[in-house]
Amino acid sequence: MKISRKLYTEISEAVEAIEVTEDLSWRDDYSGRYMYGKNCVGVVTDKPMKVCMALAVVLEEMHNDEFRDLKELSEIPLWYHLNPLTDSMGLLTIVYFPNLQVAD
Repeated sequence: MKISRKLYTEISEAVEAIEVTEDLSWRDDYSGRYMYGKNCVGVVTDKPMKVCMALAVVLEEMHNDEFRDLKELSEIPLWYHLNPLTDSMGLLTIVYFPNLQVAD
């Protein structure tokens, strides 16, 4: 699923506003194991489970926003479609979403 740069920014800022950790870095160019060069969205963090929970809450709130039109709602990914995976990055972990890319 491809999302707009605007939606990517809105989602990342909403997750960061929850303040689950200070060590949080969003990437839109991660290529995980067995992705063969395909890029996806990822989050580098020291608290991967908390970040995943925050993201699930943000996406649910966005879907329940009565002020969004149908086109906007259709562009918001559903948590259960994201299929998050993790990789170790030394002291940190990246949670990445092979099914989620940012449109150019």
